[in-house]
Amino acid sequence: MATTESRRAAELSVVEIDDAGARFPEIVKRVADGERIDVMRGGKVIARLRPPQQPGVSTPEEQQAAWERLLSERARSALPRMTVDEAVALVREGRGR
Repeated sequence: MATTESRRAAELSVVEIDDAGARFPEIVKRVADGERIDVMRGGKVIARLRPPQQPGVSTPEEQQAAWERLLSERARSALPRMTVDEAVALVREGRGR
């Protein structure tokens, strides 16, 4: 059974622009605590609120886009096949980890 807190978090994952102003302090606190919130108008996302990004940390969407770019570029080149583990090792090497 969902707790009150998890229901509230799920409720705040999307907020209508008309409600956002009245709930702004609450929304900012939730974002500061790590939650990502989409602001909607007329059923469309018009803004995405998220906490500041730590250096060297990417969002799942950024990771997916980077992976798709890598696959696209590799498909157009004569590079040898690479496993996911090899790709991750190269990424970590580039970040100095």
